[in-house]
Amino acid sequence: MDFFENQERARKRTSLLVFYFLAAVVMIVAVINVVAAFGIAQARARADGSPYSGTLAPIQFDPEVAWWATALTIAIIGGGTLVRWLSLRSGGRAVAEMVGGRPIDPGSANPAARRLLNIVEEMSIASGVPMPAVYVLEDEAGINAFAAGYTTNDAVVAVTRGCMERLSRDELQGVVAHEFSHILNGDMRLNVRLIAVLFGILMIAMVGRGLLRGMMYARPRGRGKGAGGAVLVMLAAGVAMLLIGYVGFFFGRLIQAAVSRQREFLADAAAVQFTRNPGGIAGALKKIGGHPTRGRIMNESATQISHFFFSQAFGRSSWIGLFATHPPIADRIRAIEPGFNGEFPPPTAERFQPPPPTTPAPPVLQRADAITAALLLASVGAPTPAHVNRARQIVAAMPPAIAAAAREPAVAPAAVFALLLSHDANVRARQLERVGVSHAGPIHMAATELAPAADALMPEQRLPLVSIALPALRTLAATDSAAFLDTVRALVREDNEVTLFEFAMLKALERHLVGSQSGAGGPKITSFGSVLQEFNVILSTLARLGADTHEKALAAFRVASARVPMLQTSLKFLGPDACTLDAVGSALTRLASGTPAIRKVLLAAACEAAAVDGTVSPEEAELIRAIADSLDCPIPPMLGPAGLGQPPGP
Repeated sequence: MDFFENQERARKRTSLLVFYFLAAVVMIVAVINVVAAFGIAQARARADGSPYSGTLAPIQFDPEVAWWATALTIAIIGGGTLVRWLSLRSGGRAVAEMVGGRPIDPGSANPAARRLLNIVEEMSIASGVPMPAVYVLEDEAGINAFAAGYTTNDAVVAVTRGCMERLSRDELQGVVAHEFSHILNGDMRLNVRLIAVLFGILMIAMVGRGLLRGMMYARPRGRGKGAGGAVLVMLAAGVAMLLIGYVGFFFGRLIQAAVSRQREFLADAAAVQFTRNPGGIAGALKKIGGHPTRGRIMNESATQISHFFFSQAFGRSSWIGLFATHPPIADRIRAIEPGFNGEFPPPTAERFQPPPPTTPAPPVLQRADAITAALLLASVGAPTPAHVNRARQIVAAMPPAIAAAAREPAVAPAAVFALLLSHDANVRARQLERVGVSHAGPIHMAATELAPAADALMPEQRLPLVSIALPALRTLAATDSAAFLDTVRALVREDNEVTLFEFAMLKALERHLVGSQSGAGGPKITSFGSVLQEFNVILSTLARLGADTHEKALAAFRVASARVPMLQTSLKFLGPDACTLDAVGSALTRLASGTPAIRKVLLAAACEAAAVDGTVSPEEAELIRAIADSLDCPIPPMLGPAGLGQPPGP
């Protein structure tokens, strides 16, 4: 399915969630108004000596009471939703840590952790998604996993200890591929919003529970009917709010389950398509079905994110499956293996056994084939098994020293610095001197030592190396991260000639390390007319970059403009002075807020602008991939001859 269509569907599902939330709030407000009117009517009747002895007084709505009840209810629900939203503003990391997740050291030598990190790296490079942080739920023996975050910029992949230790490599790869499909399909943002919505609805129940607890320790002041009446009113209010809150939460859980179930079938199918290995994800599901705890999660906080998980995290289907956030495991397996007989393998005490250590020589990476602009665009968000194989090739062919450095937080900045060193000896000397001033010691030494390895990298290995380094770079303290980015900017500008690729890589680093918290979700740009100037800047710059004469650049711009029919008559080929790197950066920042339709058209036109000779070379493709990353549109790597693969590593 088309990546941009998936993104648009995710956006519509979010709108539907807002509708459900508002409907639930309206129902809760209505019930509270009825209860408040009823309670006040009874209290007034008894206070006034009403003739309704032994019967209930009729309800009489008081506009002032209704106004206060409505305002207070909305304030409680809205406040709870906002508090939870703000607590999760850092994205996937906040979700993982909320349920007891511990980040895995990117340079970990633990065999089970290293295998998991290698698989996530492969999936990251194969899909074009920036390498997410990887977490493990150490206290969870069940087999389960989830992906969380607002966008690819703040995503995490988390697995239980049981998942990391009890699954084979193929099974673990199937689980990780399933979670990456949620990342690619835009499911994560909806999942995080569901947490805030459910917490807001539950706030009514929490307030009621607080009132009841307070009653246990409160002593009525004074004597007589007045004191006893106040106690009864407080007691009734607490019970009513508790019941109403849980009624709202009941409907919230129904929404949570309904939103989640169908997406699991789609994610399973995407994982099979991704890996072309149905036995991997099916084997993982069978082990979950045969495990004593299945996928059960023990951490109570995880109830808020039950819709995130790979499999049902809390109990089995109940209430005719209404609260099940996932389809039955047997049904999911049959969708992959139609002949499955419903029998699960008995649990075993099997644990991951690391393979014997080997140090094979890095293979030679064959240059990727040039492709058409249409094929490059079609690959957005649609990785294939060939891309997984290519990812393995890219990682395996990296010089071990620079790959290891990129994963080690202490020297990961040096790996990036080495990528930016000029081939001109004088410029390189000045760049290394700058590194020595800002990062004296191990990082400066490592950058110097890694320079030959960086020189040996092919163009299509540079972005993957940066992606591999991201988890380690994200562990830097705020001051160290700022100093790192300042040095990157200085190295890029040292030779007074900043290539567009260098600039795009700098923008990617800034986005992933400083990045706007896209979870806050600024206003979406829905009109092509409002981004006319941004289209002019990007297409003019790319057309000039790929052509050696003004005539060829103009021709490339016109070809690209034809892919934007809604703006074609308004687009204008800009001169060099208008195509500055600052202008490109501002344009990309604004276009990142565009709807999926706007970003799709931009990438289609950008591919045409870069493909002056009708095909996209590996160098041009890496530039497009860097631009696409700024737009949160992951593009898989270009394939080598015949998409040759390699057997999985550890």
